[in-house]
Amino acid sequence: MTHDEAAFGAEAEIVLAGHYPIYFPLGYGHEPLYGYLVALAFALLGRSLLALRITSAVCGLLVVLETYLVGRALDGRRTAWIAAAWMAVAFWPLSLSRQALRAITLPMLWLPAVWWFWHGLHGRGLRGTGLAGSLGGEKRSWPRVLGNGALAGLFLGSSFYTYMASRAAWLVFPLFVLYLLLPVVPDRQRRRRLAFRRVWPVAAVTLAVAALIVLPLAIYLGTHPGAEVRVDVMMNPIRELLQGKPREVLRHTWDALRVFSWVGDRFWAYNIPGRPIFNWVGSLAFYGGVAWAAWHWRQPRQAFLLIWLLVGLAPAMPTTNEGIYLRAIVAQPATYLLAAGAFSAAYRGLQALARRRAPSAAPLWANAAWIVLVLAVLGVEAGRTYRTYFIEWATDPEARMIYNQNLVATAQYLRDRPAREAIGISALHPLYYHDPWIFRYVAQRPDLAVRWFDGRGGIVYPGTGEARYVFSAKTPLDPALRAEFEAGATWIEQQQLDPADENPTFDVWLWQGGEALAQTLETLQASSPLWVSPETRFDRPELRQALQGEACFGDLAALVGYRLDGISFQPGDMVELITYWRALERVSQEDDWVTFVHLLDVDSNLIGSVDVLDCPPTGWYPGDIVVQVHRFQVSPNSARGTQAYLELGLYRRSMGRLPVVVDGQAIADRVLLAPVEVR
Repeated sequence: MTHDEAAFGAEAEIVLAGHYPIYFPLGYGHEPLYGYLVALAFALLGRSLLALRITSAVCGLLVVLETYLVGRALDGRRTAWIAAAWMAVAFWPLSLSRQALRAITLPMLWLPAVWWFWHGLHGRGLRGTGLAGSLGGEKRSWPRVLGNGALAGLFLGSSFYTYMASRAAWLVFPLFVLYLLLPVVPDRQRRRRLAFRRVWPVAAVTLAVAALIVLPLAIYLGTHPGAEVRVDVMMNPIRELLQGKPREVLRHTWDALRVFSWVGDRFWAYNIPGRPIFNWVGSLAFYGGVAWAAWHWRQPRQAFLLIWLLVGLAPAMPTTNEGIYLRAIVAQPATYLLAAGAFSAAYRGLQALARRRAPSAAPLWANAAWIVLVLAVLGVEAGRTYRTYFIEWATDPEARMIYNQNLVATAQYLRDRPAREAIGISALHPLYYHDPWIFRYVAQRPDLAVRWFDGRGGIVYPGTGEARYVFSAKTPLDPALRAEFEAGATWIEQQQLDPADENPTFDVWLWQGGEALAQTLETLQASSPLWVSPETRFDRPELRQALQGEACFGDLAALVGYRLDGISFQPGDMVELITYWRALERVSQEDDWVTFVHLLDVDSNLIGSVDVLDCPPTGWYPGDIVVQVHRFQVSPNSARGTQAYLELGLYRRSMGRLPVVVDGQAIADRVLLAPVEVR
């Protein structure tokens, strides 16, 4: 499970808690529909990874069905069946239907918009325009035609609430209407203009209804310009292009055009890096279908498919190759419809050849040859997908690392064991919306009181009782903390995953060192002097106020004591400070806290510092003891033979430092530790 997938579970939790946002700020900004669908799945199936993945699977199945319906409307049942069957077994649509990501909802809503739009073009007045054959030709009343346009607009507008690529997808419809105005072969020009007059009302209703549905989202984003962090980042190549620097856009466009047969998505989360969409047979069919559509571009259905393909690729063209399969998802159905169209053209060719050889006989051999060809191509594609998805991709160490296999295995391990003690998990990403949410949806154990930290720099001890700890191979306990931990802990076992994994094992320990920790804290508190002072130059010691006992930082945590690895250092030396904190409260998911340690000379010049917190407050409980390691280098340019002062504090990235509170009054925003000497 990836962190992106976990974020959608968090969004569903927001909905189930009774909040109904029009846009989710999580994950750098998300359109809302997928979060609401996951909330429905959670309500029906429970809050689990299975419910998340089933949401995508249902959407993916609908996309296959809708591709068939649109393909039948555009080019008949033969093309529709091949395209739908191909999508059902191809890696690109299969993988995106098995990941809990919102992109799959875009074609699910965009394809019905195409179907209703095309259905609306079958209305009254197309006969006699030269386009009746390709656009349908059924005679219908204007209210019915415009009703179809309104339904197309309903789905088109709703698609803006799915995924950011929808910002470009809507252009297919006005571009197709403009195509009908092209001055092509002179004897057809009048008929095309007549067709345009018949078609534009459907397009106008479609776009007008879509605009009304999009309006609330547009107003929200317009009044919250900082909400779309990811979209803003992806616009960087466009900004460079507007500044006269087209290099990045051209390079990314070239990458997007090569995904079909040469170099596919390079991101392990969505593909084996570089694996193209088609093998050589599929490539021949796809480019054959594109060539056929281009040769018959005067037929509206062929032109529509080409416009659809290019517009669908547009969001992927200016951006990086990584994640291109997501951003080009609107082009996915058009890709397989064009490839299927090549087989339909081949069928018609075989039929014509058979009739020339035996005009009076049924061309059974042609039908049989064509069926064998199609089944062989689809069978090879299915086998290729099976090998890629279930063997190569699923067992690759890089893919397993991205999908947090070690953490998933940890969650499964703890899920199947009774909860008798607190749990401590050393994780690569202990922040609230990262590893804790993955654990939540895999373990499905809300009864577990889990402490989250990155053991490479810190640890959280429960305030009372014993705890079971899990350390992965990539997040072992910091050497400075290991002896203290192991003195009160017993090693239980090591769980081995795939030996080729980047994170191949995790170790389980039982900690029962509460009494020893309490004695350590008592000793440290007695030997850890603390002061508060308004000094900007450290030449007035009479301004310093000694603190008795713990130093409380707001309502978040209290500094109990600290341990410094020396009292004198040389320029360039590494300083190791270990601080011990008592958790006062567990903060909400929106809070992002950090500790700072500054080494200052007598004039308050910074000569060493580190900002870190490997035990985020969202991963501790009131009364827990949080131990943090701070390491930093003394500036090589520091003046020698002077006294230096350590200041320490806590701050929230979005709001600044926490106050030091004494007797209910905020008296400073830092504490001073014992001074050191720079030799």
